[in-house]
Amino acid sequence: VLGQIPWQYIDCFFPTSSDALRLLRLCRLLKLLRLYRLRRMIQALYRKHPKSEFFITAVELVLTMGTVAHWMCCLWYLQGGEQEGWIINAGMKDPDGNLIIPNDGYGWAYSAWISAFYWSITTMSTIGYGDISATTSTERSIAVVVMVLGCCLFAWTTGRITNLLTKTSICGARFNYKMEEINEWMEARNLSTDLVERTKSFYMLKFPTMRIFNEMEVLDDLDAGLRKEVYIEMYQDIIKIVPLFRACNEETQREICFRLKPIFRAANTTLTNRGDMPDAMYIVRFGSVEVLHRDEPIKIAKRGDLIGENAILGLTVDGRRNRS
Repeated sequence: VLGQIPWQYIDCFFPTSSDALRLLRLCRLLKLLRLYRLRRMIQALYRKHPKSEFFITAVELVLTMGTVAHWMCCLWYLQGGEQEGWIINAGMKDPDGNLIIPNDGYGWAYSAWISAFYWSITTMSTIGYGDISATTSTERSIAVVVMVLGCCLFAWTTGRITNLLTKTSICGARFNYKMEEINEWMEARNLSTDLVERTKSFYMLKFPTMRIFNEMEVLDDLDAGLRKEVYIEMYQDIIKIVPLFRACNEETQREICFRLKPIFRAANTTLTNRGDMPDAMYIVRFGSVEVLHRDEPIKIAKRGDLIGENAILGLTVDGRRNRS
């Protein structure tokens, strides 16, 4: 709220200059509180564009350093007009206080600002070329503050970059911990090499993105309408290539997507057996499934193929599965 008050109009109430007016003018600094909005905007960008975290962080670091350097250069400039100050030593004013206009065509104001900004950057980065240096006690005091601030800013920047480079997603870390646990368990149980490889392949099939998350818990947190939309988005690609469902209208396809449940099976394991009571029919989404009739292979089901539809649709004699 304090940042929204128009402190710049305070001079209208005090037409004559006084000590009280000078103190009240400091209230203008309260407008810096509005910078908190910028912080919230940056956080919103992180949430909206998580894949651009490197770019957003780089922009944030550059803007932060540039803003702090600008504030320090303004403070440095205000103290540079003293006798024997840096402005005179830099040849921008003569000893009588008269401005010396540079011949670079940019004007005196820009030359003064860029010189102060240049000093601020070189001091904060601890480079310090020495062509512009502190000569008065006030300037040395400011230089000490800027150098300490530069060290703090350097530590903060290094920490942010290190955290960004070493950061691991929670789900990715959970997958790594899970695989470490499985490897140690298989080693302790002295499982065969073939079984170890099949177990690892199963987990790579179940978690192809190498991230573990509780999908059902996430979906249960959503309201019914949004949860249904998510299911449709997840499974509409496979529904559209299944011949039986492709002939259905769009609303029926959306309802089928909402009813699908993912299951995973390792290689060389049985999905259903001949003679079992049907409880579901299956759609192959990844990999392939061998279909057997009386222990004889009759089909290799691939992506988009249905399995077990005869029994579930009542097309078998005794209502049980007639294939494995």
